[in-house]
Amino acid sequence: MRFLISFALLPAMLALAVSAQTAKPTATPPPEPEVVKISTNLIQLDVTVTDQKGSVVRDMKANEFQVFENGERQKISN
Repeated sequence: MRFLISFALLPAMLALAVSAQTAKPTATPPPEPEVVKISTNLIQLDVTVTDQKGSVVRDMKANEFQVFENGERQKISN
């Protein structure tokens, strides 16, 4: 009798063992991309100003010309 009970449980135990081995692995989420944030306080622009004849105009002051970025006037500090 014990032999019949053991023999009857054997297929069930094998089925559990096989299903445990063939279980689908859980997918690991892809790593998040790295984000780099950069801010600036000062941008240096080298400019050359010429007159109508093409001659270089020297000794200009910051209040004598304007700088625009994306349509917005930018403050000139030096």
